[in-house]
Amino acid sequence: MRQQEGSRGWEADISVAVITNSLPGTSGRVVARALVENLQKRCRASEVFVESQSKARGIAWHDVRPEKIVTHFSENFKYIQAHVRMPRYRLYQYVSHNYLELARWRRPAVAMIFDILPLQIEGLSSPGTVQKLKRRLKSLKYCSAIVAISQATRKALAEYCAIEEERIDLVYLGVNTAEFSPKDKNEVRTQLGFPPDRRVILSVGGETPNRNAERIIRAFKIVTEKLDDVILLRVGASSEQVNALISQLGLSHKVMRAGQIAGGIQDYYRAADIFLSLDLGSGFGLPNLEAMASGCPVLCSNTGAFPEVVGDAAVLADPLNIQDASAKLFELLENRGLQENLRVRGIARARNFTWEKTADSLFSIYRKVLTG
Repeated sequence: MRQQEGSRGWEADISVAVITNSLPGTSGRVVARALVENLQKRCRASEVFVESQSKARGIAWHDVRPEKIVTHFSENFKYIQAHVRMPRYRLYQYVSHNYLELARWRRPAVAMIFDILPLQIEGLSSPGTVQKLKRRLKSLKYCSAIVAISQATRKALAEYCAIEEERIDLVYLGVNTAEFSPKDKNEVRTQLGFPPDRRVILSVGGETPNRNAERIIRAFKIVTEKLDDVILLRVGASSEQVNALISQLGLSHKVMRAGQIAGGIQDYYRAADIFLSLDLGSGFGLPNLEAMASGCPVLCSNTGAFPEVVGDAAVLADPLNIQDASAKLFELLENRGLQENLRVRGIARARNFTWEKTADSLFSIYRKVLTG
């Protein structure tokens, strides 16, 4: 029996459910698909998409394409219903804390936690969201392994969930450098219809409090008072509050909106002169890595996991200090030598993070869980 378990044939036959409910246009969706595609080279991994029946009706499934869809119709009994409707697998990989409470019934379980920012940053989320996260994290006790995607998240889990740090595995996310790679900037700009005589600052993400969009707008405003040829391109869902601020500051002609993008974000990174990300907190910062891999210089927050991931290949700024952010943004826009230096270092840095490494690390954890 031991010989059989140690063989490659046994490993390849392990069935793994990668449980998620992340939609296109989100980092969670990128992670879920990358994990499934790379784990499938090592075992029988399947994405299991869990969602309520009402929300499932509004999903464009041709953009999602999971291997299995599991729906529930009662909010009060959603975990029991999902458990009853879900096929059996040898191991269950929970991507983020969403539906982690299923681990009470579906195990052995491996939990991958992106961040616990609502617990770390006061006022970031509603009291209801904070309580929901606390309740979900209690299900970590059912998990055979806990995975943090950064040292910052690992330390936060240890501190806020009273888990020994040694019990939490560190597994970094990756970036597909075949998909995110540099191309001729002028050619891409022509394809996207960008003004050829403007410098483009790209900012990606919704306008929830953690994204810090209002300070991004205010920092950009200060830069426009010194430079007349810059525009800010926002990719992601908009909010009335930020729209009002843009109008109030007289920036309507300088802020472009691309809305939510399900695919093709690579060309926006390639077309931009600078990628700007001033999140208040972070569990990893996948867009920073994608921008660097695409050859776009990055200016990001000096908090959370951002410094850990970007290393010395980006400029760091205080996300709470508008003057600091605007000064560093101006300097980076005006310093072509620094831009080129960051472009080269960013591409090299991004090569250190691959989905193959992520899948290898996870599969090593699965082996320990199943044979330990």
